[in-house]
Amino acid sequence: MIAAISLMRRRPDLTLAQFRKHWLDPHGVMTAELPGTRYYIQSHFIDGLGTNDLARRLKIDGMPELWYDSYAARKVAYSSPRIAECNIDSEQFVGEVTRLVTEPRVTKQASDNPKPVKVVMLATGKIDHDWAERAEQRC
Repeated sequence: MIAAISLMRRRPDLTLAQFRKHWLDPHGVMTAELPGTRYYIQSHFIDGLGTNDLARRLKIDGMPELWYDSYAARKVAYSSPRIAECNIDSEQFVGEVTRLVTEPRVTKQASDNPKPVKVVMLATGKIDHDWAERAEQRC
């Protein structure tokens, strides 16, 4: 399983509400229809107690995730006519985007918590290849 993840900023001429509305519909509807997409998740960032200063300076408005069974399945989706439509539509609300592909690992499954919790870690600076293993050991 792989996940294509993006960090998005809205166009500077749009309010956060306008950005989110367009991202949900029509863009989210179009993206969810990409062939072979296992999961499509939109994470709408909020400025809360857990948001640190670096995150505020980055001014990220949201993080979409598209999960696929394999790189080959992602290639099918990203060469489809639907992705071409999504790319054109993105110009209507996305100002900047950073994309990466990850290999998601479930490190802990909640058994008695009715609300799922998702923690996303983004490492910046010098690459430390052991950080993921150390993070998993803490869970």
